This record gives sequence, C-alpha cells and structure tokens, in this order.
Amino acid sequence: GAIPPARLDDAEVRRLAEGFVCDYVALRRRLARGELLAARRALHHQLAEGNARLLHELRLRRGLPSFPDVRRLERLDPAAAARLALPDTADAAGLHAGALTAAQTCRDLLQELLGAAWRWPDLGPAA
Repeated sequence: GAIPPARLDDAEVRRLAEGFVCDYVALRRRLARGELLAARRALHHQLAEGNARLLHELRLRRGLPSFPDVRRLERLDPAAAARLALPDTADAAGLHAGALTAAQTCRDLLQELLGAAWRWPDLGPAA
C-alpha cells in the first residue's frame, strides 16, 4: 500500500515554530553584522523550509492535496505556493524585508494551525 504522508502533531508544529524563531533571530544578527551571504542562505534555507513544512501540514489537515516539495506544490496550487515566495536579493534592505515577510508567513500559518495555542515571542523592535 501507499505510505501515508508524514504528519506533524501540534507539539511538533510548536517545535518547528520555536526553531523558526531561533533561525529568524540568528538571521537578524547576521544582518546586523553585515553577513549578507549567510543571512541570504538562512532566509532561503531555514526560514523558507520551515514555512514550507508548516504549509504542507496545514494543507494535509485541511484535506487538500499537498507535497513537501515546494516545486511540486507550486504546480499543484500556485496561489498556495505563492505564500512562501521570498525576494531573491543579496542586499541588506531586501534581506531584512524578506525576513519580515517570512516571519509574517510563519505567524499566519501558525495562527491557522494552532490558533491561540502559540504566540510569536516579543523580540523587540522591527521583529
């Protein structure tokens, strides 16, 4: 028989969210230090991948077809995949904007997945 898709329970979703926040804080610190290549890599790997996993789980919970692979999801549902879009930029302002976009996407996905059971932590200004 077919192997069912891997699912995340609420505790795993929270762990993923907490990891996302840690990666987001690290990315902001890289930007503050002027480490633009490292920040760009973190944005497009850690943050984008975290959001992709959350979106995949949300679609599964809603009974929608989904793929853990964003490329395949993009062909299946371009509007859903567009939620994960980030600018491909290497300058500090673009990376900062991309990080804020990724963080907002994470917040939105977590609201849809967990509701009030998880809150984005207070990270200070511009978070």
